[in-house]
Amino acid sequence: MNDTPTRNMYRYVEDAFDHFNRELFDGSLPKPLLTFQRDKSCMGMFMHRRWQNREEGYTHEIALNPLYFVTHNPLELSQTIVHEMCHLWQYEFGTPSRRSYHNREWAQKMESIGLMPSDTGAPGGKTTGQHMSDYPLPGGRFYRACVTFDANHVLPLADRQGLFEAQQKQRNRLSDELIQALHDGLQQPEAATTPDHNNGGTDAVPFMHEREEAVSVTDFSAAEQALYQPFPEQFILAANDEDEVAQQLAAKRVKVCYQCPSCRMKVWGKPDLSVICGACQQPLQADCS
Repeated sequence: MNDTPTRNMYRYVEDAFDHFNRELFDGSLPKPLLTFQRDKSCMGMFMHRRWQNREEGYTHEIALNPLYFVTHNPLELSQTIVHEMCHLWQYEFGTPSRRSYHNREWAQKMESIGLMPSDTGAPGGKTTGQHMSDYPLPGGRFYRACVTFDANHVLPLADRQGLFEAQQKQRNRLSDELIQALHDGLQQPEAATTPDHNNGGTDAVPFMHEREEAVSVTDFSAAEQALYQPFPEQFILAANDEDEVAQQLAAKRVKVCYQCPSCRMKVWGKPDLSVICGACQQPLQADCS
């Protein structure tokens, strides 16, 4: 069966669900229907017994917002998935409270797998309530599960609207002087293009808009990071975990960077390769920075 954009995207999130199910829930959770939704008020949601079929009865649903896949730290995307998986666990094996309420049983399960509930998303917040966030416990099970997620998992597609909104937020943090300088730079081509147009230069403004759109969707480092960098290498590591985490990443890494000590030429390949630079006849050194 050929790969398609749909299969690739859903395989990405389903592989994440399967991985966290094995690592954090001993594979006990039934598979839900994973969907995408664009409600800007939340990164994800769990819906109990939302679907039904003739053979197996009811199926739960976990919906994720693809806008946040590239605008937030990948660690937060994992937090969202596991947060909703804890709701699924509670409906299967615990006693949930009223709809959308995060009770003590749910909070204790979250903490046991390395995610601390907090209504502020930071230490010191309330651990139960209607609207809850969370943060990873340093060195906890959740954090380790993120690190050991297969390095082959790379986001296959990025939502362009999410990239645009993140770029706008980034621009909003710029000074007024820098924004004006960027605006002036985008307008500069008008003087050169106007005399050559048969319509007296009226195409100059659309040209500027095209430039602005191109900047907003292509000149954004998060897009490259999400689309080209393996998942476990994208999030910032806690300082006290760096050495141990680096060892785990090295064990999972599929490709290693090799560099010539003379001409600095770089190539990537499998670990333990013996590579010689054709121009310098020097052995390449691994793990170039």
